[in-house]
Amino acid sequence: MTKKKRHFGLFVYLGIELRNFVFSGLSERLSEFADVSIISHQQADVFQELVASKNLNLIKIPYRNVLDNYRGKIEGYFLSVRRARLRLKGRVVFNLWHNTIPKRVKDYFIGNSVVYMLYQIVSTFEIRKRYYNEILADLILQNKITDIILQSYFSIENMTIAITAQKLGCRIWVVNWSWKDLYINEYIPFNPDGFFTWSESLKELYQSSNKHINAARIKAIGNISYDRMINYQPSRDRSYYATKYSFDIGKPLLLYTMVHPRIFPDEQLIALRIAQSLEDQDLNFVILMKPNPMDTNWERFKSVERHGTLVTLENLWFYDKASDFNMITDEGQTEWLDLIYYSVANISVASTVTIEYLVMNKPVINILFENDNKQHPEFVRLFNSPFYGILHNRKDVIGCYTVTDVIDVLKDVHSFSGKNESLDDIIISNGQSLERFVNQVKEA
Repeated sequence: MTKKKRHFGLFVYLGIELRNFVFSGLSERLSEFADVSIISHQQADVFQELVASKNLNLIKIPYRNVLDNYRGKIEGYFLSVRRARLRLKGRVVFNLWHNTIPKRVKDYFIGNSVVYMLYQIVSTFEIRKRYYNEILADLILQNKITDIILQSYFSIENMTIAITAQKLGCRIWVVNWSWKDLYINEYIPFNPDGFFTWSESLKELYQSSNKHINAARIKAIGNISYDRMINYQPSRDRSYYATKYSFDIGKPLLLYTMVHPRIFPDEQLIALRIAQSLEDQDLNFVILMKPNPMDTNWERFKSVERHGTLVTLENLWFYDKASDFNMITDEGQTEWLDLIYYSVANISVASTVTIEYLVMNKPVINILFENDNKQHPEFVRLFNSPFYGILHNRKDVIGCYTVTDVIDVLKDVHSFSGKNESLDDIIISNGQSLERFVNQVKEA
């Protein structure tokens, strides 16, 4: 097809999609053979400035309420049936904010194949009707959009875009947002032209859970945001960061990435205890604290800083709670990757940050305790989650139950390298994710 015949709409709802859609180079590659626009209701100046700086067209959804909707009763029943069926099959379901429901007697009644097929059929009709939106349809038609790219598949907003666009004849391409999505909601409620996930094992699980989709449409490519991390070379010298954050350039760096404050609001005290223990044992590390982007109380991190040894990084993310908008900046992206490169290890509660460190051949120390050295149930639950458990046998992912455990690892941190261990079970990390994605959508 010629450029005039293709117009890609990249749907941005939360802002985090920009890492895959823009910072990865995807929008630039698509523009080589098609028109490319960002579709969003977001109004933040920093967002609009980024879109303009990348020479992208912005299609504005007139107001946020366009995307407002709620899940239907049948859709909710179908979700219960699917989860019961998964439990009967021995598959673990993961919930972000609370413990997962164990297998119940009820599951044997609602999790059988007959009930599943019935609710799947009825739910499909309900979803197609409920999530079609006339205002979005007019936007898509007016702008002659031929292809929609989404990050993730089960949010109400993404379903509204996908089902509306698909009814108009648009192609739908879905990038798997996270490796944990499958364990939160394994079912893709529409039929995309292509679904791109992280690994062969995830591909097979998605195929087994989505028989209504041609298996050939579900592909394993890796993560398009991580390609640039393969054999990464920093944009700035280590001396730049030593000057900016006032630490000794010769000291090894630890990057402590903080958890969402809703999970634990006093993590700065854990960082302080680790820093004090390092000093007590004359271990000359510098801990760089990176607060969670959705944490608005940065003063608590500043309050525990220790000159040259415990430092808070600059906030290079834009977060607006009112509009639920969360976006890394160009500068933030550069600094993040540079500091991974220069650090010797990451300290964090179990999260996707682990994968970024492993891709760059750096070990991860997972915190499983509170500032009083007691186990934190949620930290442990995340560490033992079905998507994270696959990492437990790796030498470069170390769960620590006390500050002493952390110090023991740091005394010999270089011995925990997993450079020669394969990441294939977790993510395809050959640096070709973007090329594979672009080649697939270009050929459609």
